[in-house]
Amino acid sequence: MRELSYHDYMKKLLGCYTGKAVGGTLGMPYEGVLRVSDVTYYDGITGKMAGNDDLDLQVVWLENILRCGLPINRRTLADSWEKAVACAPDEYGVCRKNIRCKLFPPLSGYYDNKFGAGMGAAIRTEIWAALCPGDPDLAVKLTKEDAICDHFDDGVHASAFIAAIESAAYMESDKNKLLETGFSFLPDKGRLTEALRDTVKWCEQEKDYLAVRKKILDKYYVENWTDVTINLSFIVTAWLLGGDDFSRSLCMAVNMGYDTDCTAATLGAIMGTINPEGIDKKWTEPIGNELVLSSCILATHEAPTIQRFCQQVAWVGSQVRDYYKSNVKITGIKDDKSYKNSKMLVWAKNDRNISLEERFDYRDSLISVKPLTVNLTYPESIALAPGESGLFMVKLSNPTGKPVEGHVVLKVPEYFEVSPGEFDFKIDENGFASHEFAVTAPNSEIRRNSLNLLDFNFETDQFVFTVSAGIVTTYPWRRVKKEYTGNTCPTLDCFAVSEEIHVPSSYQHVPAGEHLYTIEVKAHADVRTTILAQSTRPVKAWIDDDLVICHNGDEYIMAFHRSKNSASYFIKAGWHRVTIWVGDNGREGELFFGMARELEHEWLNEFEYRMVRI
Repeated sequence: MRELSYHDYMKKLLGCYTGKAVGGTLGMPYEGVLRVSDVTYYDGITGKMAGNDDLDLQVVWLENILRCGLPINRRTLADSWEKAVACAPDEYGVCRKNIRCKLFPPLSGYYDNKFGAGMGAAIRTEIWAALCPGDPDLAVKLTKEDAICDHFDDGVHASAFIAAIESAAYMESDKNKLLETGFSFLPDKGRLTEALRDTVKWCEQEKDYLAVRKKILDKYYVENWTDVTINLSFIVTAWLLGGDDFSRSLCMAVNMGYDTDCTAATLGAIMGTINPEGIDKKWTEPIGNELVLSSCILATHEAPTIQRFCQQVAWVGSQVRDYYKSNVKITGIKDDKSYKNSKMLVWAKNDRNISLEERFDYRDSLISVKPLTVNLTYPESIALAPGESGLFMVKLSNPTGKPVEGHVVLKVPEYFEVSPGEFDFKIDENGFASHEFAVTAPNSEIRRNSLNLLDFNFETDQFVFTVSAGIVTTYPWRRVKKEYTGNTCPTLDCFAVSEEIHVPSSYQHVPAGEHLYTIEVKAHADVRTTILAQSTRPVKAWIDDDLVICHNGDEYIMAFHRSKNSASYFIKAGWHRVTIWVGDNGREGELFFGMARELEHEWLNEFEYRMVRI
C-alpha cells in the first residue's frame, strides 16, 4: 500500500483542473486551425474560463457517480449521455444516436461510428485519474468504462494512455517513467502505439518541435483534425520539447494546430498535476476560479468553482478507492462538512459481474445493470437484412448477493420473429447464466433502421422488470454502375438494371467506376435537416428533383456540424426519393449518407425507408 498525503493530493488535484481550464481557454480560439500559429497568450479574455466539453463531461460524470453510486459502469454513464449532454459533434452524436436506439456501450461506441479514433474520450480522463491517484491500473479500468460509450480501438487505447500518465503523475514526476506507464497500457502494435513511439524518438533527435510536427503529419496524416493519433503525438511533442515550462509547452501545443483546445487542456492538466506551482498567475488571474460549463450541458448541478469541484472529486474518490480496494491510501484526509453523515450508494458488493474484461467484444451491449446485469451480444453483421435471422446471446449476471431464479419472455415488434421466445434461468450468488436466441427481420418493403425494440420481460422469485434493446435493420438501396452528367435528377429509367443492396450502416462500399444510388425515405413530420452525402469521390445528391449537394470529393468528414459539404433542407412529411451520383477516380471508395436536425445536429433516427420501385 502506497501513501499520498491529503495536502499533496489536493494541491495536485487543483493544479490538474487549473491547468485544464487554462489550456482549454488558450486553445479554444484555434480549434480546427491546421496551420502553424504563433500564440503566446490568451486571445480575447472574458474574465472566465472558456466552457469546454473536455471539462463539461467530467462534471456530468461526477454527478452521475454521486447519483447512481458504485460500481461505476458504462450503462449508467450512458444514461447521462442521453439526458445531460445536448451536443452532438462527431463521436458524441453517434453515441447519442445509438443510445437513443437502445444500443448501449460498448456497441454504442462502435456501430456506425467513423469517429471511433477521435479525441473525445482522451480529453476527459482527468476525472478517473483524480479518483484513483497513483493507481493507474484502476484509473484505466474506469476510463475504459467511459471511453467505450463513444469510441473503439485507438480511441479507447488513447484514453487509457493519458489516464495512466495522469494517475501516475500524482506520485511520479519523471517524464520518461510516466511515458513508460502510459505505454504499458497500449497494445504492442497499432497506429497509435507506433506514432507515439515515433514521436518520442523524433523528440530525442530533433529539438525543433515544428520539425517533429512535420514528421508526424508526413507519416500519420488523416483528414480529420480530431484524430487522436495526431493530437496525442502533438501533446507528447510539446511536453517533451517544452522543458518544464508550463507557458512554453502549452503555447507549443496550440501552435501545432488541429484540436488545440484539447491538446492544450490535456497537457495543462498533466503539467498542472506534476507541478502546480509551475502555473504562472498570468494564466490564472484573468480567468478566475469560476467553473464554467458549455450551454449544451443540461440538468447538471455543477460546483460554482474549480476549487469546490476538486473537493467533490476528493470526497467521491475516497469512497471509490475503498470500494475498488485501491493500492494507494490518502493520509491525513480532512472531513468535508458538507458531506457529513453522507455515504454513496453501493448497489453491488463488487464489480466482477459488470466490469469490462481485458478483451471484450464491441458487439456487446450492456442493457441493464440492476436488479440483474443483462448483456446482449449482437450478430457479426449487427444489422439484419429482410428475412434474415441473426443469432444473439444474452448473458445474465447476479449482483444481488443471493440466488435468483426466474423466467424471461422475449417480445419483438410486429412481423419480427424471435425463437425461442422464452427461457428459464437460475443464477447463484454472483453467478452467471447465458442463453442464445435468433431474431428474424420481417421480409417487408418498409423498414426502420433503428427504434425496433427487443423487450426482455423478467419474472423472478424476487422481482418483476422489463429491459429493452434495439434491433438494427439494413438500409434498402438500389445501385447501378452508370455514367451520368448534368444537374437534373436521374430518372427511374436509369435504375432499370440496378441491383438491390442491403446496407448495414450509414456507410457503404462504392466499387470502381461511376455509380448511381437511390432510396426512399419517409419523414413522419415536417423537419428542417442538415444533409450529408459524403464520399471519397465527387458526389451529387438530390431530394426528389432538388439538387441539394454537389462537391468534388475533396473532403470525407462525416460531421454534420462542421462539414463544408453539408446542405440545409426542409423535408415535408411523407415519402421522398433520395438519389446520389458518385463519380469515378479509378479506385474503390466509400459513401456516407445521413440526416440530422439542423440546429442541434442530432442524427434523425425516426425515418422509415423502402426500396425504390422500378
